[in-house]
Order: sequence, then C-alpha cells, then structure tokens
Amino acid sequence: MENASKALIIAGAILVSIILISLGIMVMNSTGDVTGRMQEEMDSTSIQSFNSKFTQYAGKQKGSTIKNLMNTMESSNASSSHAVTVSGVLGTTASAVRTAAKLTTTYTITVSDSDNDGYMDLIDIQ
Repeated sequence: MENASKALIIAGAILVSIILISLGIMVMNSTGDVTGRMQEEMDSTSIQSFNSKFTQYAGKQKGSTIKNLMNTMESSNASSSHAVTVSGVLGTTASAVRTAAKLTTTYTITVSDSDNDGYMDLIDIQ
C-alpha cells in the first residue's frame, strides 16, 4: 500500500510538470507571434518611409521638380540597398534626365515597384 501511494505522488508530480512545461511552451509561442508582428510592422514602416521619398513626385510635374527627384534618387541609391532606376522620354540616367528636362515643360511621373518587394524602384517619366 505504501508503494502505491508513493507511485501516485510521483505520477501527480509528473503530471504537474507536464502541465507547467506545456504552459511555458504556450507562452513562448505567443511571445514569438508578437515578435514576428513587430518585425513585420517595422518592415512595413521602413518600406513606407522609403516609398514616401518618391511617391510625392508622382503625377504631373514641371521639369524643375524632376531635377529635385533625380537628386533624391541619387542620394537614396547612395545610402540604401534598394536601387531606384529611371526610364522614359528624358533618358535612363539621372544626369541625362537632368540635362533633358525643360524647366517649364510638364511631365507625367509614375513611380512603381517592378519586382514586387514593396519598395518603389522604377521612376517612369513621360
């Protein structure tokens, strides 16, 4: 009878241990979800910050504004791992676009994400 009561106490202790370990795993899993969401939010904020430098130029703009856009593009390319390129009627390099842009002419600027990573990386000037 003594052995049976000791066996029940040991079995109860093992059961409590399993419950505590399960709770610990559940807490760790829920913390991992929060960390993942925070990382996604930081990535999203980073993408929005990067894109806002270029999307403000989208639409119809004068040649003087295009020169500012090319300066923004060059400084972004120098400091970021996400390269932005230009295409369209004025050329495919920042210096060519600056040279060809007429200050009083209105151009249509389209900014897009050519590789679907969220970062705007193509400026089309028509």
